[in-house]
Amino acid sequence: MERIAIIGPGGAGKSTLARRLGEVTGLPLIHLDREHWRPGWVEPPREEWERRVSELAAGDRWIIDGNYGGTVEARLARADTVVFLDFGRLRCLQGAITRRVRYRNRTRPDMTAGCDERLTWQYLKWIWDYRRTRRPSILALLAAAGAQERRVAILRDRAQVERFVRRVASGNEAPREPGSRILILGAPGSGKTTVSRQLGSALGIVPVELDAHLWDAETWEPGEEILRRRIADAAADADWIIDGEYLPALDKLLERATAVIHLAVPGGTALYRRLRRGDSIAQSIWTQGLSNRARFWVWMIAYAWRDGPKVARRLGSVADGRAVFRLRNDREIRAFVEGWANRNGADEGAPTR
Repeated sequence: MERIAIIGPGGAGKSTLARRLGEVTGLPLIHLDREHWRPGWVEPPREEWERRVSELAAGDRWIIDGNYGGTVEARLARADTVVFLDFGRLRCLQGAITRRVRYRNRTRPDMTAGCDERLTWQYLKWIWDYRRTRRPSILALLAAAGAQERRVAILRDRAQVERFVRRVASGNEAPREPGSRILILGAPGSGKTTVSRQLGSALGIVPVELDAHLWDAETWEPGEEILRRRIADAAADADWIIDGEYLPALDKLLERATAVIHLAVPGGTALYRRLRRGDSIAQSIWTQGLSNRARFWVWMIAYAWRDGPKVARRLGSVADGRAVFRLRNDREIRAFVEGWANRNGADEGAPTR
């Protein structure tokens, strides 16, 4: 871990995390806000700024925090570790406002002298819109980094950040390199099988669909012993893509997975997709009698409050040690798959504050 790029929305705590990682790793610290702005909040010419970022990224050892569209790809191309602070809107707005109050009429440590802390409506709007306008392209970049087997950490709350810092301080490589062992999780109807097939086609890997091994075609009773053997065989392979929500095997699969894709689409969307698609599982159950139909739909509806939260908590507990990509809608899913398959992406920068 020699070159760490930290990205994320404003107010998420990128500079604070950069300082903490600098303390425990001894890597040179570069705050892009300090490099970008001139006294009085004056911006450099675009060509000059892009050249400056390229010079900084060309170094052998560094921690660089900041966004700045048009330069993020140059940094990620050089980084061996990418940390994305995927915090929610309210948490980021709180961080930006708290920072404004703390450094009122002063310059914060990671900013150029002569740029007293300020807060504009344009900047607040950029933070609010980040998840809708910027996050899909960020996911494409992160997917490309994962496909290139660089380390990716996606941290969604302070507890995950703390575990990540402790892991780095302990000398463990954090997180593990994403690569060819990909686990895909999500509610029934969230699109796991579609995504697994798309990635499998891009990577030349035949995906394992757990539903195809779990259910007996005639009785629709779980064939758990067969499934356990199939999971054990697949998990022992060097390369695999597995999709499915078989919770008894989750820990074993997470232990081996180098990347996790969590399709966290809204429950209503997943249910609608299942009804509209009429896939083989749903159609087969429909022919198996009222009791099996009832069991199937109860399981689907109950997922949102029973199994879904369990999966989310378990993924949160391992996010400091491997890439956990949380995709919330079709736009993010498309961007992610394209980024992984094409090894590239695009980002847009923050507005002038």
